[in-house]
Amino acid sequence: DKTDYACVSRGGAIANETAVLISPVHNATNLIMERIQEAGQCWAFQAEAQVIIKLSRSILLTAVTYEHIPLEDLPTRDALKSAPREISVFALLRHSADPKPLGNFTFDAKGDPKQRFVLKDAMMEPVKFVQIRVSKN
Repeated sequence: DKTDYACVSRGGAIANETAVLISPVHNATNLIMERIQEAGQCWAFQAEAQVIIKLSRSILLTAVTYEHIPLEDLPTRDALKSAPREISVFALLRHSADPKPLGNFTFDAKGDPKQRFVLKDAMMEPVKFVQIRVSKN
């Protein structure tokens, strides 16, 4: 199932965010869950960031998708440096205060702008909140 349960139009929402934003765009964090329309319309942050996304409903999480603007739409090749590289995904479970690690992934900025990462360990219980950490960009 490739349904986008994080999409705002389906009921997904940002529950929490930790980042030093560098974007002049109002409500830039909400752009995480929307299709990219043009360069600069993004969740721009310095160095590291994390966000907790409330999914539209609880699901058995099997994969996550991360999207960056396509190379051909970037104003310069230098702008590619802003693409995320190291991404970690966690499930936030009701019965545990500690996030459950689901995987570490490397986003290939020169590859497909929309990359799907399949989780190695399938979730055995439904997840409503997912934490995404970008440790390098």
